[in-house]
Amino acid sequence: PKELTALQGEVGNLGDLIDAKEEVLLARMEETERYDQGLVKATTQLEGAEINHQQKVANLKSRQQQLIDQLNTKEPAQQTAREMCSPNLLHIYDRVGKANKGIAIALVESDRCSECRLSIPKKLLETLKTAGEFVYCNSCGRILCRAVYK
Repeated sequence: PKELTALQGEVGNLGDLIDAKEEVLLARMEETERYDQGLVKATTQLEGAEINHQQKVANLKSRQQQLIDQLNTKEPAQQTAREMCSPNLLHIYDRVGKANKGIAIALVESDRCSECRLSIPKKLLETLKTAGEFVYCNSCGRILCRAVYK
């Protein structure tokens, strides 16, 4: 009877230990299931993002090709126009363009510089109408040119 009681106690302890381990195992299985669901969701989001990225890359490559084609058609006209100008004027134009992210000339639209959008003083506008020399925007430094509308 003592041995039986001891064995029954040990069986009870082992049963409790098994129950505790089963609870831990069940909790881990539930946690794994949540992680698997999260993985599926994250994988779906990643696939969507990759497809979106591929579409954007394709669109950008298409736009890049359009710009290259546009550049190739405009470069000969630009070269012809440059050949018609004196070296001194080209030097000034290139210097102003380099200082202003490649844009050397700004149109005057409604008494404003088309690039920086700031008002041009009346005195500069008068000088622009009559002068045979370059007139520069006080704000951005670009060469001002009156807009001619047809």
